Amino acid sequence: MITCLTSCTKSQLIREVGACVKGTGERPFCCETCHKKFSTRSHLTVHMAVHEDVGRFRCDSCDKRFSLKSHLVCHMRIHTGERPYKCDKCDYTATASDSLVNHMKTHTNDRRFVCETCGWRGIRNKDLVVHTRKHTGEKLFCCETCHKKFSTKGNLNQHKKIHDPARPFTCDQCDYGARQKGSLVRHMKTHPK
Repeated sequence: MITCLTSCTKSQLIREVGACVKGTGERPFCCETCHKKFSTRSHLTVHMAVHEDVGRFRCDSCDKRFSLKSHLVCHMRIHTGERPYKCDKCDYTATASDSLVNHMKTHTNDRRFVCETCGWRGIRNKDLVVHTRKHTGEKLFCCETCHKKFSTKGNLNQHKKIHDPARPFTCDQCDYGARQKGSLVRHMKTHPK
């Protein structure tokens, strides 16, 4: 008889075909489109909907489409600036509850994910996977405009801004405009106080 040490129900265990890794940090189910990894087949199946060309739910601000309404609701907060989830230990705020849950782990000393190469320790397996790419040189995320590759989606998204002509961060003392807030902050230091 197959048993699970992490409280999966029998139906979950059957659905996962005995490959239950819940709670272990392992993510053996990989999306063939974006290479994101999941601990259960059912989570992968739900994720696959994000790659469908036709999402039923469309953002009125930017026309981006989503297969799940909850993803649209969360996305809309980017446009409204709403960040309803607040950390009670620091100033961190988030657009989604799962982001806050992950953030809360940063306030613990439970760093059980250890890099075998250098001994670096992380809070989440996801962080270890990203860290390991520093050693392997693996770059899974490619810019569609210039084909430069990046090891994290965040770095790719940051890079994509160089291809956008919009400069939303403007200096109130001269005609300087920047694509990123950090660039404007550095620029502001060039003006005498």
